[in-house]
Amino acid sequence: MKKMLVVFAFCFAVFNSDGAVDWDIYDDASIQNGDVYSAVNVFSDSFVEMTGGGINILKTFDTAEFAIIRGDVSAGIQLYDSSTVNIYDGNIFGLTANDASTVNIYGGGLEYQYGISSEAVVNYFVSSYSLYDAGGQGVIMNGYWKDGSPFSVSFRDSESWDKANIIIVPEPATVLFFGLAGGVLYNRRKA
Repeated sequence: MKKMLVVFAFCFAVFNSDGAVDWDIYDDASIQNGDVYSAVNVFSDSFVEMTGGGINILKTFDTAEFAIIRGDVSAGIQLYDSSTVNIYDGNIFGLTANDASTVNIYGGGLEYQYGISSEAVVNYFVSSYSLYDAGGQGVIMNGYWKDGSPFSVSFRDSESWDKANIIIVPEPATVLFFGLAGGVLYNRRKA
């Protein structure tokens, strides 16, 4: 009976009502399909790769690096210190970049960008985009990632939008076209 109470108390302390756990990461790690965490805090100079699974809230500190290849972060991402998050795909609810942190977004679904501190950097790598002023609701950016998939991101206010870096990445066909055109002009000039 005593053993059973100890096991029950341990499970109650570690697992929340959804069966998710909290995880403080100080070394390199990975999060995969089937992994579910309530809160993940990444510290030190760790590198964490997420290829599936789900996290409620993700926080990065120090010089930690977190790569989201696939997966869901349902309550959002908060970056601190000089940490970096690279988002390639997945579904992220919200993003807040503090201190001198860096976020690079190459694809996936990001619903809201809440705030960026004066030293933080948030880079969006897109093939095209357009802006919509939603009045008191902030700014909405619609566009296409470099792989051609559509996206829409809402910025809390114009200040959050002003601090975002939009980097236009041409489609591979465009790069090929300019490369071929440059080759033709170079050959023509030699003759």
